[in-house]
Amino acid sequence: MIHTTLSYSTFENFCRLFLKETGMRFGNEKHYLLHQRLQPLLELFNFAHFEELFFQADTKNTEVLRACINAVTTTETFFFRDSHPFAVFKDIILPELGDCIVKRKTGTHIRKGAKVSIWSAASATGQEPYSLAMLVSDFVEASCGKYTPDQFEICASDINNAALTKAVSGKYTEFEVSRGLPIEMRDRYLFRTNREWLISEKICRMVTFREQNLAAGLMDMQGFDCIFCRNVLVYFDPAIRISILNDLCRLLSPGGTLFLGAAENILSVPFTGRECLITVDAGRTAFYRKQIKSSESGICMNFTADNPVQ
Repeated sequence: MIHTTLSYSTFENFCRLFLKETGMRFGNEKHYLLHQRLQPLLELFNFAHFEELFFQADTKNTEVLRACINAVTTTETFFFRDSHPFAVFKDIILPELGDCIVKRKTGTHIRKGAKVSIWSAASATGQEPYSLAMLVSDFVEASCGKYTPDQFEICASDINNAALTKAVSGKYTEFEVSRGLPIEMRDRYLFRTNREWLISEKICRMVTFREQNLAAGLMDMQGFDCIFCRNVLVYFDPAIRISILNDLCRLLSPGGTLFLGAAENILSVPFTGRECLITVDAGRTAFYRKQIKSSESGICMNFTADNPVQ
C-alpha cells in the first residue's frame, strides 16, 4: 500500500478540479476526507504521489478523472431512507399520479400522454428508485386493473458510474437489504442467491438508469411529474445549486412534486423558478408543488390533481 501525503496545495488543486467538473465544493475541513478517498487510487494506477494523480485527472485522462470523481462522491443510501417522504409518496402522490393517468387519457389534463414520469436524481446504488418502484407496484396491484406498470416511468441517475453499475445489477448484500427494507417487501420483490439478494425482474424493468452530472445542465432530459433529489444539493457550490434548482423546476410538470432532503430547505434560495413552487406541509415531510403559470397574466396558480386550475 502506497502511503504519501496530500499537500494543501494539491488538495486545493483537486478542490478546483472537482468544482469545475462536478459543481461540488470541498472546504478545508474536507482535506482528510479527500486524502482518505483518493489514496487508494495511487496504488490502483501505480502513481507515486497525489501530484501525479492530479496531473492525470486534470489533463483529462478519462479513466483517472472518472475514478477520482467516483471516489469523492457520496453514495450513502438505503431502502426507504427516512421513511416519511416515501409514506407521502405512497399516500398522497401516487393517487394523484393515478388521477393524472386517467385525465391524460381523456384529454382533460394540461399535460398530454398517458404515462407519468418519476425521477430519482442522485440515486447512487439504486435503493431509492427501487423503493419507489416497489410502492408503484403495490399501487398498481391494488388498483385491480385500473393501472398498469408500463404507465409509470422511473428514471434514476447519478454521476458515479461505479454506483450505477451496482444499481443496474440489482444485487445487494444482507446488510444493505436489512437497512430500511420491510421484510414483507423483501420477500415479495427480492430473492436470495448465495450470499446476495437480487431485485426481481419485475421491479428492475420499471427503472431506467443513466449517468448524469446535475451541474452540467439538464437540457437533454424530458419533463417529470415527480422528482426526488434528496441529500445532494448540500454538496454543491451555491451558484451551481441555484442552477440545478432552476433546471429541476423547469423539468417539473405543472402540478408536479419535488422532494428534497430534510436539510435542503429552498425558501431562502433566490432561484428563478422559486416563484412557481409552493411548499406543501405533509406532517413530518414537506415537499414542493409546481403551479401553473398563466400565459396571459404571468401569474402562478395552484394546481392539484382533482382541480387542475384554481
